[in-house]
Amino acid sequence: MPDPAGNPIEPFPVEAPGPTGPDAAVQSAYRAAVEAADAYRSLRAALRVDGGVLRVGNRFVSPERYREVAFLAVGRAANSMALATLRTFGERVTAGFVVGPERSLPEIPFRSAQVPAGWPDGRAVAATEDAAREMLAGLREDALFLLLVSPGAVQALAGPPAGLTGPEFAKTLARAADAGVRGRDLLAFVRSHGEGLVGGRFAALPSAADVATFVVDRGDGPDLVGGGPTVPLAPAERTRGDDLARQLGVPPRADEGSASTGPPRPMVARPVVIASPADALRAAADELFAKKWTCRPVPGPFDGPPERTGERFATDFEAIVARERLTADSRTKGVAGFATTTLGLFEGVGESEALERCLRSAEGRLHRRETCVAALRTAGAPEGPGALAAAVVGRPADGTEPAGPSPGVRPIAMRSGITDVGIVLVGLAPRPPPR
Repeated sequence: MPDPAGNPIEPFPVEAPGPTGPDAAVQSAYRAAVEAADAYRSLRAALRVDGGVLRVGNRFVSPERYREVAFLAVGRAANSMALATLRTFGERVTAGFVVGPERSLPEIPFRSAQVPAGWPDGRAVAATEDAAREMLAGLREDALFLLLVSPGAVQALAGPPAGLTGPEFAKTLARAADAGVRGRDLLAFVRSHGEGLVGGRFAALPSAADVATFVVDRGDGPDLVGGGPTVPLAPAERTRGDDLARQLGVPPRADEGSASTGPPRPMVARPVVIASPADALRAAADELFAKKWTCRPVPGPFDGPPERTGERFATDFEAIVARERLTADSRTKGVAGFATTTLGLFEGVGESEALERCLRSAEGRLHRRETCVAALRTAGAPEGPGALAAAVVGRPADGTEPAGPSPGVRPIAMRSGITDVGIVLVGLAPRPPPR
């Protein structure tokens, strides 16, 4: 059986024993970032028996408190979170539903649905909501229901607003993104105007069971992940959503007067964040610090479009390198800079293509010949064949000349999305070689 402290899903190619080649330092940082934000391991830490007490996120109860457990796992890390639940509770797990962009694993003996990555169009909403209602209705007071939400969940939780079809909803969101509306603002609009379980509607589903929500945050904030299925709408959110709806030409929302705008039922706590961009960032920096690099944060924020993010990161990183005054005698391998970003994208949409645009813009701002910049997607490359998981531009940190199938862009492989805490940006500037 796989080590319960790690993820039984192997995200990286296993042919080589470890990071190799001219971008080995970047590969090491990538592995460390993904492993630190591993949704399987993080959920196992949040659901565990310690000292005769069962921890369920921020609650501590007797291990005998729950006779049965059910779960709804949604988003890119759905498989990882479902497996963590099974490994924690074993035979007490009596029901589950897994929905995300990848097929459910054979080790998960429950129903599932596959939802392609992209703009939400409501195709999976009915199946997801029906499964949640059915499981919750069958649970008693001695049961626990786990809502496990990771980025990409909005595709299975959000239906189109009244007056729009599913395809019209998807096209409306896509047009807004093309016009420069940030992903987090579109998520806020989906929360306020979308149907389905978004905007706190999950909290209104009837059940006698205890409910706990665990979230993987990609950088937009835990209340927005998946459209915030347990977080009720605040008045300010309604106002912002109405303003954006008018800009998009979406019909006004009727005052639904539902529980989604009121307080959640007492058993539904606010989401517990089990993995975040800070986890990936810290691990990547620690990895290179252990390899004798001088590690520095690149402050940002980097929440704009891909081109602007790439240009600003490269410019700010080179300014940091200049202040360090590296020489051939410096007692460091070089300077490493770190930041995280969503590239301003809507969760689960268009990351591969945007990552390449970001890096090409960064490359144009690299004035030091020895400097390189990498963008590392912690979700890997589930968007299809040829999608970039991560890539590097600039001179490799080992001093060799750049090479790759795409001019200036060197891909780094990752097989599967086991989490999604956004994109880690890494800049490397080795110390000058001896003359």
